[in-house]
Order: sequence, then C-alpha cells, then structure tokens
Amino acid sequence: MREERFQRVIALRDRIYAEDPTTRALRYAFDFLNTHLFDDAIWPCHLRVDDLSQEGAVGFFRPASTGDGPDEIALDRTYVRTADERDVLATLAHELSHAHDADHGLVGEGGFHGPTWVATMKRIGLEPTDTGMAGGAQTGTELTHLIVEGGPFDLAYRAFKKSGFRLRP
Repeated sequence: MREERFQRVIALRDRIYAEDPTTRALRYAFDFLNTHLFDDAIWPCHLRVDDLSQEGAVGFFRPASTGDGPDEIALDRTYVRTADERDVLATLAHELSHAHDADHGLVGEGGFHGPTWVATMKRIGLEPTDTGMAGGAQTGTELTHLIVEGGPFDLAYRAFKKSGFRLRP
C-alpha cells in the first residue's frame, strides 16, 4: 500500500516538475522519505540546491513567510555532489523534520531545534547532537545528527538503496 502510494506521488511529480537532475533526484528522495518516515504528512516544499557556504551550513529549512507559499528546504550543492549519499539523505531527513513540525504547528519552546524537534528526529531514527558525536547537546542553534543503526531512517535508506535509485550517477 505504502509503495503504491509512493509510486503515484512520483508519477504526478514527474509530470509537474521540470528541474535540473540534482534537484529532481532530491525531490524523489524528499517524496521517498516523506512516505517512508512521515507517512506523507509533510506538505510540498520548494527544494533548492545552492551554494550555502556563506551560511556555514549543509542544509536549512525556512518556513513560508506569508503562509501562502511553500516552505523551503535548501541543501549545499557541493555537499550534495561530494558527501556520502546516506549522509545527504540524512541531512534531507533532518530538514524534513523541521518541515513536519512547522506544517503541524509543533514548533514550540526552543524554536526549530527545541524538544519537539528532538522528539521528531528520534522518532525517525536520527539522534540530534551539537558536536557530531554521541552525547552532544540535543537542542540549540547549530545542530547536526547521527544515524541510529537499525532505526527508521537506516531502514528507509536501505529500502531507497534497494530501489536502485541514486542521487548521483
């Protein structure tokens, strides 16, 4: 059932979006992770692949400012092209966690890296950390994540890999 629903979403998106190959691949990954980790609960976002070196981040989430347009997820172009595919998808899932919480009014105390976001990240199998190592602070302004082996993200990535689709040729 979930796989059939995912294939219908992909077919529709392929007809709607005419994007560069990298953004198109990330849109496929967005849909895959939205289906497999969030039960299609995240609303469509504008995906952007750009040079984020000035922001000092490999990805970020920006909620729609007017409430009319879509939220935005941006990933750094160099990171997407050179980092391990699993890490890129984990970063996308990190940003999707922000989108999920924003879409459903779950951004509360602590802002975008607050306790509610931590709970969402843990639910999908990513462990927040400010150091990039286990035991780091889980809330704050500049956070990354660790992949929980055998957790939901790890299993979703294995399914993604098994599907034969790749972010890069």
